[in-house]
Amino acid sequence: MHAGIGGSALGAESMKCASRGVSTSLLGYSLLTAFLLGPTLEAAAQSPGTFTATGDMTTARVGHSATLLRDGRVLIVGGDTTGTAELYDPVTGTFTPTGNGTTGHGGGASWGDPPTAALLPDGRVLIAGGSKSEIYDPVTGGFTATGNMVSNQRAFTATALTNGKVLITGGTNGDTDCCAIAAHPELYDPSTGTFNLTGPYAEMSVPSFANGYSAGTSGLTYTAATLLSDGKVLILSEPAAEIYDPVTNSFSVTGSMVAVDEGGFWGKPTEISARTATLMTNEKVLIAGGEPAYYDTGDFPLSRAELYDASTGTFIATSSMHAARSGHAATLLPDGTVLITGGRVNNFYSATSLAELYSPSSGTFSGELNMTVSRGYHQATRLRDGRVLITGGLNSGSNSYPGYQTLASAELYTPAVLVPDEVVTDLQFDRTSVVVGSSFSANFSGTNLTPQTFFDVRFTSPGSNTSDVVLNWQRGLTVSHDVSAVTVAGSYTINGVRAHEVESDHTSNFVPVKATITVSPSVLVPPPVVTDLRFDRTSVVVGSSFSAIFSGSNLSAQSFFDVRFSAPGSNTSAVVLNWQRGIALSHDISPDTAPGNWTINGVRPHEIETDQTGMFFPVSATIIVSR
Repeated sequence: MHAGIGGSALGAESMKCASRGVSTSLLGYSLLTAFLLGPTLEAAAQSPGTFTATGDMTTARVGHSATLLRDGRVLIVGGDTTGTAELYDPVTGTFTPTGNGTTGHGGGASWGDPPTAALLPDGRVLIAGGSKSEIYDPVTGGFTATGNMVSNQRAFTATALTNGKVLITGGTNGDTDCCAIAAHPELYDPSTGTFNLTGPYAEMSVPSFANGYSAGTSGLTYTAATLLSDGKVLILSEPAAEIYDPVTNSFSVTGSMVAVDEGGFWGKPTEISARTATLMTNEKVLIAGGEPAYYDTGDFPLSRAELYDASTGTFIATSSMHAARSGHAATLLPDGTVLITGGRVNNFYSATSLAELYSPSSGTFSGELNMTVSRGYHQATRLRDGRVLITGGLNSGSNSYPGYQTLASAELYTPAVLVPDEVVTDLQFDRTSVVVGSSFSANFSGTNLTPQTFFDVRFTSPGSNTSDVVLNWQRGLTVSHDVSAVTVAGSYTINGVRAHEVESDHTSNFVPVKATITVSPSVLVPPPVVTDLRFDRTSVVVGSSFSAIFSGSNLSAQSFFDVRFSAPGSNTSAVVLNWQRGIALSHDISPDTAPGNWTINGVRPHEIETDQTGMFFPVSATIIVSR
């Protein structure tokens, strides 16, 4: 199998390119690898398709953040008004405190203003706050302050881009007489530790109501955002959704969503909050539930669901959920289905324990499951072994606000198909430099990788500090890549790899593994010349082996050798391509080899495996095969 480097981009021109990012390495893979080698006792004790209680958090939380770390643990931050943090260990099934936040991020009674977290390429975590932000380092277990956001906004979403930056969208920093005002989108750059304005949004229209009230720009607030497989970001705004392109650093309008008032009275909402948007393995996005603004539907959650197709930029309706929900969670499972858990089912803060599964193949919700308790505004995090960790949230303490209870409990969902994540721990090239017009091999290693595994790569080109992404750059653990004649010379560094078994599945995070290869321009290289061939013996018995040693000029350990030979009893010659790679190599004699004299009477050396354009040099060597 061959891929390649073409132009200034790493990868064949036929492959799809996404957008940009920066990466460094992270310690702790030994722990992750050990965890993935086999199921834990806790996982083994759970029945497929069921919810089981796990250890409680150290404090009750709602509207907190939950981030899967590179080593398989889960970082829980905020939701308790004091900014505490803790770690969940899936091996032991327990939570332990970790360094407290420096800025007191929290939800608690003000759960509408939750902390927002994003995993950075180097394995650290950005905890973004409206007035102050910080970075969590899993190696030290501590928080440090980072740059402040440009605008003191709340209720925003943080989306980690493939170029290493973090996009802030959906926030608000004020209100009109009825509705929220959209704050300006921002970008966080981890290389500088600063936030900067980006955008503006493409659509800033101001819908008005017949009674004179204005919806303002509220359709851009409280919006879900989803990273698409091409590196762009889908923003679920009203009246039309938008796309953010990190290459052009701009927003554009895409299709309008189809969700309307459940009763059909108010029509299309001007704003929907607390809904979920999940990129599936078929590259479509499942949008489910949510809460329309008060002037749209009386503030009641929706059961409606729809699909976004990035290839056409359109939304289409799919089947509705079995329950109306807002503040629920949606989690992509290893088999491609989506788990919907909990949520608020009315405007009196009544939560539900009901869970259901969406099948992208049938387009329906099924499997009416129940969590161990009712939850809304909780977090659901898929673990490395395929299970889902569900933490905290609101329980229905009574039928009217403020009778809810904040939960410290947590539980695990074990899918019917439990498939551990593919994890890449290393990438090696077979050489450190390569000349245009030649080739190199890339070898991936890790856990749960197969000859059918696809690898997306994030890389930097010569003279660039930003990264490009090539989807499905390689399939299989070891593949040879051709370097086209028009490839720009210089150093190419792969700084992140994403492994997946389904070709269209680009839903997981990049793992920060690193390898560099230097491409040199085409130069006049003296051709390889063979002047002699020697065998280490004159005769050999079938079932044994012998060694062949070539000598000459401009030969290397990477040289390929085609040989022309005559078999016993034949006056004609045959040719074997790439009979040997390297100056000296051992060759086995199979038991069915014909006995007699085997004579090599010509050798053609070359550096590129597929280059059979040179001449044969008339060197000769004979070996006698006997039984």
